[in-house]
Amino acid sequence: MARPREFDTEEVLDQILLIFLENGWQQTSMRHLESSTGVKQVSLYNAFGNKEALFLTAFDQWAKQAADAQDRFMKGNGIDGIARFVKAIVRNDSPLPIPQCGCLAVNTALVAREAGPAIQDRVQRYRDGMHERILGELSRAKRQQGLKRGLRLASCAELVLNAIWGIFVTIRLSGSDPSVGKPTADALVRTMESWQMQAA
Repeated sequence: MARPREFDTEEVLDQILLIFLENGWQQTSMRHLESSTGVKQVSLYNAFGNKEALFLTAFDQWAKQAADAQDRFMKGNGIDGIARFVKAIVRNDSPLPIPQCGCLAVNTALVAREAGPAIQDRVQRYRDGMHERILGELSRAKRQQGLKRGLRLASCAELVLNAIWGIFVTIRLSGSDPSVGKPTADALVRTMESWQMQAA
């Protein structure tokens, strides 16, 4: 008869997620996870699988939280919603569930090739989903408020997404000061506002 687990799986997964956020995929070992969570490696393997499987479980949990946060700002709000999300990223008291150590998808994207195809695929899927949400709100803005003629919305969405990911990289390099991304965030918001039709 299998022994019951002597730890709270969800609580430990939350701890593991923070460890991956703070230290990254490459710098996090199973020994590190054991010492940080207080759960023996064999128990972590039994509960989650190897390091890759454990990371993917943590990543999926984080990705859902991040997507939900984006939806709270963006969904149904067009450019205004995207702008509010961008401004929230660079606030020291950010309401987003994103620790100041940065964005797990962005941090992992920098080493995804070395991490392997499964992790690389997961990061790409997350990025595609974020691009789709941004594109959806730009399309909504075009239908409801009107955008300047000649804009290629898919390219605009790619610009917005790349700028957001660049902000996260800047925050990570700064040692966790969100305000360092404010100049880029302000410039991005001004750019998006320039896409809108001017009121007569």
